[in-house]
Amino acid sequence: SVGEIKKAKFAGFAYKDVVFSGVGKSEDDLVFAVKNGIGQINIESFEEINMLIDIANKLKKTANVAIRINPDIKAHTHEKISTGTKKNKFGIDAKKLDEAIALIKTSKYLNLNGLSIHIGSQLTKLEDFEKAFSFVKDIYKKHPEFKTVDLGGGLGINYNNGEIISKSEYVGLIAKYFA
Repeated sequence: SVGEIKKAKFAGFAYKDVVFSGVGKSEDDLVFAVKNGIGQINIESFEEINMLIDIANKLKKTANVAIRINPDIKAHTHEKISTGTKKNKFGIDAKKLDEAIALIKTSKYLNLNGLSIHIGSQLTKLEDFEKAFSFVKDIYKKHPEFKTVDLGGGLGINYNNGEIISKSEYVGLIAKYFA
């Protein structure tokens, strides 16, 4: 949210180092992000692409963007916090990625920077991340124009007994696909 962006700035982060991600960004949110040179805006939908094109054109300011794709991967988590299947409203259908890229490239003010994914929260199985990372790696190989890959988050937390997925296993999985 804009409030979180302002808190990051207050904590000493430069706007250019912030990634603005999440569903439901309003026009005012996107105007703030573009005006302030937010480092990257993760786009969730075609509607958001079109809104951002209009805003950037009106402001005549460049915005770095990434496309959040929906990979249709069911994670082992509660259905209310699963965000990576087709029945979830989060991200652009991966089959429409080329269409989203083409639309972004129609704007002289949007700079296609990267790819983003997030399949859910409170994930407790490493294989969920493995499926997602493998999926992203295949897309990334086909699109060398992507400079960044945002792998989301969602690591489960055992509030009583520490890690559910070890940090070393998680980092090892990232290295396996993106080293």
